[in-house]
Amino acid sequence: MSTRSSLHVLLALSAAAAPVGAQGLPDVVGRPIASPVRTPVPIDTVTGQVGRLSAAQLENLVSSVALYPDALLAQVLVASTFPDQVSDAASYVRSHGTDGVDDQSWDLSVKALAHYPSALNTLADKPEWTAALGRAYASQSGDVMRAVQQLRRMADEQGNLVSNQQQQVVREQGNYLITPAQPQLVYVPAYDPVVIYTRPVFYAAPVSRYWSFGVGFPIGAWLTYDLDWGTRAVYYNGWRDPYLGYAGGWRVRSRPFIQITNVYVGPQYRTVFINPAINRRVVDYRVIDRYPRVHRETYFAVNGRNDGWRDRDRDRDRDRDRDRDRDRDRDWRSEPRTAQPRGLESVGVPVGQGRATPDGYARSRAGEPTGRSRGNVEAGLGTPRIERAPRSEVPRVEPQRRESPPRESPRASVPRVERERSSPSRSRGEARDASSARTARGRA
Repeated sequence: MSTRSSLHVLLALSAAAAPVGAQGLPDVVGRPIASPVRTPVPIDTVTGQVGRLSAAQLENLVSSVALYPDALLAQVLVASTFPDQVSDAASYVRSHGTDGVDDQSWDLSVKALAHYPSALNTLADKPEWTAALGRAYASQSGDVMRAVQQLRRMADEQGNLVSNQQQQVVREQGNYLITPAQPQLVYVPAYDPVVIYTRPVFYAAPVSRYWSFGVGFPIGAWLTYDLDWGTRAVYYNGWRDPYLGYAGGWRVRSRPFIQITNVYVGPQYRTVFINPAINRRVVDYRVIDRYPRVHRETYFAVNGRNDGWRDRDRDRDRDRDRDRDRDRDRDWRSEPRTAQPRGLESVGVPVGQGRATPDGYARSRAGEPTGRSRGNVEAGLGTPRIERAPRSEVPRVEPQRRESPPRESPRASVPRVERERSSPSRSRGEARDASSARTARGRA
């Protein structure tokens, strides 16, 4: 036997001796079955690489959908790689409802998500977040699902992840599975991602200030995808009998109410397709940084640049100004304030020990000059004080005015005749005689 043949035999024997978990998923009787087909992670053909997000960034990204039921979350993760189809589906559902959704040419996950308008609107109303989630799942599917488990663990530690009439929480091999509690209805939770993972807010009632299940949506054949927490991937379930007991066993209860159609079930759907073009889509991560997030100090970075720098610097400057104003107000109220000329600190006079005087010297409480002023006074080098006389004592000098000589008129001077004004007591006759006398003098 050649060396190459021996190598093939060893590889075959090692594959046969592999544990059941590595070969595939166990069915209801425990026999190993074929593993679901997992689409390889696409690589950006433009740059040749895909930017990776940290664990904290991924937790911020999936925090608003991490508590969705597993079957619904599987549709969300795959549909997020088709953000344009999600937008078209949302517009169609707003205009026509869910009638005719099965006849559309969208991806299988988008058509399934169209039957749940509240979940569909979550993706359609935030296109940048949807594209970022699709890019993250396309390049880091295992890290994304690991972030989901971490968030569910945080919610469980706060007592906010419990089983009730709307959902059933199953803990299996260190993983948290969320499945529908009713065989015909599935509920889409709405919650505050900032609060639900950090403090206990869940109450017995299905509706609270931070948590709400809303109305139930029907479970149909369109829920063909599910989550495989062992391989950290989305797989095609297809309502097949070997897979009914998997994922918490909820499909066993729901299968009698499901009408199988070839729109969602068929061998052509066994491969889970994701959109490879999602990695070439430009995402504005600054928009995502404005959404509520679990880790408030974590921002998204692209090519080594923090896209949330505007909000980060704005918050930092706001906190700095607030602290500065607070300290300034506290110091102003607590410390005594006294007037003091500048420059006394340089000559050893502490602030607050000197006081200003009208002559310009700083004097202590005893009235003696301090610092440089005291030295000047002792040496006789003090600046003399200028005494100003009152305004009344200063003689006022009136400016001299130049008088121009009177102008002589070219006309002959005519003697001015002064006319006597008649008093009211004189009669008309006396006034007439006086007028005649003036006329006679003028002629003479």
